[in-house]
Formats: sequence, C-alpha cells, structure tokens
Amino acid sequence: MAAGQTSGSKNLNDFESVLELVHRQANKFFTGMQVRSGMSYSIEDAKTDLDGLSKLTDTLHEKLLSSGVNAIPLDSEMLQLDYHATVRKGQEEADLNRITLQRVQTNCAALNKAMNIPRKS
Repeated sequence: MAAGQTSGSKNLNDFESVLELVHRQANKFFTGMQVRSGMSYSIEDAKTDLDGLSKLTDTLHEKLLSSGVNAIPLDSEMLQLDYHATVRKGQEEADLNRITLQRVQTNCAALNKAMNIPRKS
C-alpha cells in the first residue's frame, strides 16, 4: 500500500512540476509578447517559446493520462447530455430530410401532371 501511495505522490509531483514549467514558460511567452520597444523579442523567439509550450502541454497530457487524472472527467450525466444532443441533432436532420423529400415528391407530382396534360394543336 505504501508503494502505491509513493507512486501516486510521485505522479502528483511529476504533474505539478510539469504544470509549473508550463506556467513559467507561458509567463515568459506572454511577457515577451507584451514588451513594446526597447527589448528584442523576435518572431523566432515567439516560435521557440510556442514550441516549448506545445511540448510541455504534450508532456502534461501524458502525465495526466499516466496518473489516471482526466482534465475533463466524463461522468454519466455528461455522457447522457452528449447522447441527448446527438439524438436531438439526428432528429433535426431527419426532419429536414423528410421536408426535403416531401418537396421533391411535390415537385415530381407537379412535373408529372404538367407532362400529362394534353396539348392543344
């Protein structure tokens, strides 16, 4: 049991250290972006900092997955809301398809009727 707690606290420490790195890197980036004249912060500096942030974000994501922590926990209520939204969207699309089919049928009936009217010679 103690080994599991040690592993859990190690994961938490790893997560917190990566989170701190992300925070520091983000602060450096945004401070650099806010600097006006007098200090050099080039496009290359911005690209380098953004690349660093991207890598740290990937590392943070990996640490979250390995620790079993989800950034957005999926519980049954959220899944149910997602299911309801999907069903509602499907019903709306089915209604639109039904209306379109009715229009096509009406147009075909009118066209058929017009073609069957005898022409006056």
